[in-house]
Amino acid sequence: MSLRSQIRLALAGTHLTTSGGLARVTVEVGPVWAVALDDGVGADQADSIFSLSAQEIASGGTLSLDLQGALEDVLGNAFTPAKLRAVCIVAARTNTTVLTLFGGAAPVPVLGGGGTHTLNPGGIFFVLDRSAAGIPVTAATADILRIVNGSGAVAKVDVVLIGTSS
Repeated sequence: MSLRSQIRLALAGTHLTTSGGLARVTVEVGPVWAVALDDGVGADQADSIFSLSAQEIASGGTLSLDLQGALEDVLGNAFTPAKLRAVCIVAARTNTTVLTLFGGAAPVPVLGGGGTHTLNPGGIFFVLDRSAAGIPVTAATADILRIVNGSGAVAKVDVVLIGTSS
């Protein structure tokens, strides 16, 4: 089994300015960055992917993904990456609570030295590390990806993790 990943980030905006008369100026900004990760475990490569769609987190609850535990990809294969290439977490627009990402015991060092990140309803957190080192995942000490939901309502989140087996 091989994996080929395509990651695209597109930002688009249109700025309209009218200067009078029949003149109308339109300026479009729309960069697109594309990254292809070939199958493998080196720089610019990945060989495993995991995803959750509309995963519910109870009010005041925590979703803890143990990346060296019992996670499985969509084909039923174990997802136990040695390092991550990409982490994407999307909070549903309909959420009414704030999510706190990372932190806790044995966190995967997605933010480098640690810490947490706040994700508001409709927010997207994305990080990409194309280097050979990637984001290291170490069993028992740096293998938990944690998402904590604030109190008040159930929240939904999509998660996509792309990694390497060694």
